[in-house]
Amino acid sequence: MGTTLTPYEMITNQITSALTAGVVPWRKEWVSDGLEPTSLATGKNYRGANNLILSMLGGMAGYESKWWGTFKQISAKGGKVEKGSLSTKVTLWKPFDVTNAETGEPEKRFVLRYFNVFNADQATWEEGTKPETVKATARTEHEKVTEAEAMIQGYLTNGGPDFAHDGQGRAFYRPSTDKVSVPEPEAFHTSEAYYSTVFHELGHSTGHADRLKRTGVSESHYFGDPSYAEEELVAEFTAAFLAGVTGIAPITVENSASYLQGWLKALKNDPKMLVKAAGKAQKAADLIRGIKYEAPAEPEKVEA
Repeated sequence: MGTTLTPYEMITNQITSALTAGVVPWRKEWVSDGLEPTSLATGKNYRGANNLILSMLGGMAGYESKWWGTFKQISAKGGKVEKGSLSTKVTLWKPFDVTNAETGEPEKRFVLRYFNVFNADQATWEEGTKPETVKATARTEHEKVTEAEAMIQGYLTNGGPDFAHDGQGRAFYRPSTDKVSVPEPEAFHTSEAYYSTVFHELGHSTGHADRLKRTGVSESHYFGDPSYAEEELVAEFTAAFLAGVTGIAPITVENSASYLQGWLKALKNDPKMLVKAAGKAQKAADLIRGIKYEAPAEPEKVEA
């Protein structure tokens, strides 16, 4: 009898498979196509880990449709999932009520469940109409830079950190002074490399105690510490989300062998890390973009 995997492990395994194959899937150009994965059932964009997973795996598979649905949902629209098609696992937070053992008061908690979805490109549509995907309008380099700058300045002038160009060629966020420093744009080979670095460091800044108050930022942690590893994933995923909405192609990673091994080790030690980091990154990206949602990307009280 096989071992039953948790939803966290199922999602993490999809990413670690790519990392093992030598691919850092959140730093590939397919996350910048401007087409956020969309639910066939609700018409809404997927968020958090689901956004990340579907963008990456859909890009790796070469799907051109932004629409995803279960076998049943596609069938209801008149589509027929092609035989042998592999599904992609996505997650859903299911709420349930419990009684607090100490106070006796009712309390809402969440448990993570998964379900299997297919891309609309994995189905034939002889008996229905394939949902339309309007490709993002191609933007010039100037338009992408203008959009990225507007988003960055909007964040910096509305409660964001101090920002400066570092003349010593360093990129970092310092929580004690709430300051982001990156090298001058001219120090980078491409504008994509510059903005990917800025997005990463701004991602860290959202964790400041006066903003989202993530422990990986608001408390002292060091390289190799689990909280440090999770915070780095949050910054990585935040940069990927921001790259997607601005059309900036994420930069590739140098020294990839050690880089990949680091992520593989961190995810092996904590299968929940990826899902949690993606949820926190969604909140971070929303904050930088000035977007507010009533529902949290990651519930505070969860069950395994």
